[in-house]
Amino acid sequence: MKKLKSYRFSDAELNKMLWLKELFQENGFTIDRFPEVYYDDFNKVYPEKEHNSFPNEGPVDPDMLGVYRFGLEKDCIGKPCRKSTEGIIILFKDRIEHYSSNTGTDIDSVRFVVLMHELGHWLSHWPIRENYNWRIGFHLSNTHTHEALAQLIAYWVCQHTLHFHTLLKLTPKAHLDPDMIYMLDGRLTLPDGTVVNPENPYGRYWEIKDKSIVEVLNKLHQLRECWMLKDGKMIEFLKSDSDNLEQWLISQGGISENDINLKLNGSDCIDNIPIKFLSLQGFESSKKGYRALRRFGVFGEWYDNNC
Repeated sequence: MKKLKSYRFSDAELNKMLWLKELFQENGFTIDRFPEVYYDDFNKVYPEKEHNSFPNEGPVDPDMLGVYRFGLEKDCIGKPCRKSTEGIIILFKDRIEHYSSNTGTDIDSVRFVVLMHELGHWLSHWPIRENYNWRIGFHLSNTHTHEALAQLIAYWVCQHTLHFHTLLKLTPKAHLDPDMIYMLDGRLTLPDGTVVNPENPYGRYWEIKDKSIVEVLNKLHQLRECWMLKDGKMIEFLKSDSDNLEQWLISQGGISENDINLKLNGSDCIDNIPIKFLSLQGFESSKKGYRALRRFGVFGEWYDNNC
């Protein structure tokens, strides 16, 4: 990738970034610096992709206008527990200019919202709390969870500001028969009469936006530890009224093989399964649990606590 142009933050952006830093630190996360941020053209970042792939019509989401680009370490190649590296943020200059011009949206506001969304990805991924971040398993296909958290963090920043309207523009809408809108949850209906589409990854945040920041960040911490849960299970927990993942899983009947991303036999990734998963399966100690997993593999007998 060619050398990219660094992004210059506005006063408003810096103020909100520092507000987010303080917010996360108050909730136990360690942040001693922000990620690298760049502002350059899409085709310079992805020269192998079609430059004119940006839609002239139809919905646009923040990740069409920017990206949080992280890497993967070489260990455990092809395995769910592969470790990721800290990413960088790139705002696509040409796409932001195109979108702003086409929609009549203030370009400073577009940059602001996209930056906060991509910062949401970094904040979900990298800052440490109690020795955990999302280094393991962040690459898995948990799109709804990742985008719900990134959009939610942008929502926290944008609400009660002039940028809120821009965030709503970048929130997917449901295409419904007007006569059917009355049947929906009123909380999905926006002031202009349009309806947020919560089935779209970029609209998922609307279902959890009323939860307290403390609750969401506590759940984020637990999901990072239990990185092998599938996307649907993570979203269900974020939407639930429970603040304890282990207790919530017990109330849901425990963990089945359909709930986790591990699909390997033998000892692959076993050392990265959290102790709380073992206790849910009835193992008396982590030592017995890990020994049983190594002996029998991830599936099959590991759900039989008599092994």
